[in-house]
Amino acid sequence: MTTIRELDSAEALAHVDELAEVLRDCVEGGASVGFMLPLAEGRPEAFWRRVADAVAAGERHLFVAEDETGRICGTLSLVIDMPDNQPHRADVSKMLVHRGARRRGIAERLLRALEVKARELGRTTLVLDTVTGSEASRVYERLGWQRAGDIPNYALMPDGRPCSTTYYYLHLTPSPVIRRGRPEDADAVAALIASYEQELLSDPGGEGAEAFMASVSSAGERSYLADARYRFWLAHAPTGELLGFIASRDARHVFHLFVDRGFQRRGLARTLWRCMLAEAGPASAEEPYTVNASLNAVPAYRALGFVESGPAVRRHGVAFTPMRCTRTRG
Repeated sequence: MTTIRELDSAEALAHVDELAEVLRDCVEGGASVGFMLPLAEGRPEAFWRRVADAVAAGERHLFVAEDETGRICGTLSLVIDMPDNQPHRADVSKMLVHRGARRRGIAERLLRALEVKARELGRTTLVLDTVTGSEASRVYERLGWQRAGDIPNYALMPDGRPCSTTYYYLHLTPSPVIRRGRPEDADAVAALIASYEQELLSDPGGEGAEAFMASVSSAGERSYLADARYRFWLAHAPTGELLGFIASRDARHVFHLFVDRGFQRRGLARTLWRCMLAEAGPASAEEPYTVNASLNAVPAYRALGFVESGPAVRRHGVAFTPMRCTRTRG
C-alpha cells in the first residue's frame, strides 16, 4: 500500500538519500527535470538539502509517496514563494516517480494531495511545465490541467538533445456545496444533461430519441424534481454554477449521475454517490442498486462498485449498459 504524506524540513533532511535516489533514477531514465547526465557525485543530495531549506523557510511544501516498506518512491513540490502581486498562485515542481513504482496511480495521488494543500493556502492558480508530449503531459491533461502553450527548444534532455516544453495551468475552484434538488433547478439540470447528448444517443443525429430528449428537457426534469419517487442531490460552486448532480428513483435506482466536464476526475461523482447512500443505505444482495449506464460511463460505475448485469442495449434512440451494485465501496 502506497502512502502519500507531506514532509517537514527535518523529515526532508532525514530522507535526502531516498529522495536523491528517486531523482537519480528519473534522470537516468531520460526525464528532463533540470539535471544532465552524467550526474555529478552529490548533486542530487545537494538539491534536496536546498529543498529542505525552502520547506523550513515556508517557501515550499514537499510531498512524498512511500511504498509498503516505507521507502520513498515518488515526490512532488508546491512552491508558494511568489511575487507580491501573485499571492493566489503557486508552482508545481519536480513530479518524480521511480521507474519501479510507475503505473500505480502515484502521480495522480501526489497531485490530489498537493491540490488539497493549495486550497488550504488559498492558492487557486497552479502552474507547471513539462516536456511536450511526455507521459507526464498526458497525466496532467487527464486530470483537468489546461494547456497554455509550447516553447520550442526550451530545455535539454539529460543526454543533451533539445526539447520543447509545455506550460499548463489549473484553476482550483472552491469546494462545492451539496444540497437537495428543487423544481426550480430544472433548467440547470437539463442543460448539464444536454452537454452529454452525443454520449447518450445511439444515433449521432438523435433519430428515435425524441421521447428520451423530451424526458430530460427542462419540463421533464421539473416533473421529476417535483415527484416524491425521485430525489436529487446537486453540487454547486459557491458562485452558483451547477457542477454535478445525482438522482435516485424509488431509492435504489441511479436515475441520473452527471458531472460537468471541467470538474471531472476530482471525486465529485463519488461524493454525490455517498450522499445518495447516506439516505438510502448501503447496497446488498437483497437490496441492490441499479443503473442504466451510458456506454462511456461504465468504467466510472465500476469504480463505484457496479458490475454489468446484462449486455449493452440500444433502445428508444439511446445506448446503455444495465448494471447493479450489491456491495458498496467507500
